[in-house]
Amino acid sequence: MPPTVPTEPMPPSRRQTLSTRTLLICAAFGAVQALMVISLSPITPGIAALAPPVYALIAGFHSIMPFTARLMLGSFGTASLTGFFAGVIAGSFSVVGFLVIVPLTVGGLVFDTGLWALGRWRPRVARIAAAALAGVGLFAVSLPVFSPEHLTVTMVALTLLARVVSEIGAVLVAGLLAHRLTTSGIQGHPRRRRVD
Repeated sequence: MPPTVPTEPMPPSRRQTLSTRTLLICAAFGAVQALMVISLSPITPGIAALAPPVYALIAGFHSIMPFTARLMLGSFGTASLTGFFAGVIAGSFSVVGFLVIVPLTVGGLVFDTGLWALGRWRPRVARIAAAALAGVGLFAVSLPVFSPEHLTVTMVALTLLARVVSEIGAVLVAGLLAHRLTTSGIQGHPRRRRVD
């Protein structure tokens, strides 16, 4: 049976606020993501300094739990909140400190907004497109910290491509994880539909 994703909710202006249950689930996913970020923190700064495209490929790892939360819960803002919670927890252990909140939250926010804006598209296509948009957004956030020697057309283009590919990879992993969690009995959003 193919994976399922929740139907898209009403636009933010017409829906109710997020429930306490939803906030707790986002916090739990955020805590798991924080552990994932912390586990990579010893190696990622060196990789980013030496080879930005390689770092961009690895960085999709940081979006898995925010994307999973959004796919499971089906509520606008859940990827953003999960990323924010992850950043707050990981900030004390990260070499960049609480600045880690920025990329984690931005990636989730772009993904949330992309899924909402593309709500009429086929779910599988919408989530891949939203993940690609998140990659572009995260690339834009990282561009100001590029060292001058890396600001070449080739390096910038390769980094952008790697960011988009890694975020698409993250959403594919998140889709599998959300499906596994749902089939194991963990309930996300009550209204679900099959992915084409």
